Amino acid sequence: MTHQQVQFEKPAQASSRAEVEQQKTVLFHIEIVNTKTGRRERQTAYPMTEKECSVMVSKMTAYPWRTVELVPAEAPTFEGEQREAAFKTVWRDTHRDYRGRLADGSLSLMSWAKFGGGLVTAASITDAELAERLEDAKRRAR
Repeated sequence: MTHQQVQFEKPAQASSRAEVEQQKTVLFHIEIVNTKTGRRERQTAYPMTEKECSVMVSKMTAYPWRTVELVPAEAPTFEGEQREAAFKTVWRDTHRDYRGRLADGSLSLMSWAKFGGGLVTAASITDAELAERLEDAKRRAR
């Protein structure tokens, strides 16, 4: 039995704390590549952490005619009003036990553990978490 080949680009070494925090939230998609035709097929509906991807890959059947690749997902960047609108959409979709308002009246959410946990506002939530939670909210709305 052969082992599946997993290929991915490692992020560059971080030189500051901010870069270290950003690298913790690198997300990937799993793609199957047919070695005969070169055709690529995405196996994930939403981006996952490297650890989550490795669990998924371990459950896939190995075939000699295909390879499995982890492809870094490009999270969209949110600016200004677009960020506020996306955060409000996520806020409305979140259960009331996990959302609220800070003393200054700004909306807040309980952050997901894989993004560090704690409370986040529209200004403090990372683009990666906002993108993932927005995708999750849109998927539930269907």
